Amino acid sequence: SPDRVGCGMGLANPLEAEGIATKWSIELVFSPIHGIDQAGDLAELFSRPLRRRHLIQPGLNPSLAVDPLHA
Repeated sequence: SPDRVGCGMGLANPLEAEGIATKWSIELVFSPIHGIDQAGDLAELFSRPLRRRHLIQPGLNPSLAVDPLHA
């Protein structure tokens, strides 16, 4: 299972439903990356889906949460 998948917007929702973090390929096309100055921006594009997955994971699978939320 991959850590993240670069794909088109049409494939992102089904992959997210399967528990796979995605990154829209169109975001990579239109991101202004010119040399070392924007390297941090490029790294954030790839790390953002992983951080998002880590934050929402307890809500997706409450039984697997370290500190489950109680309503």
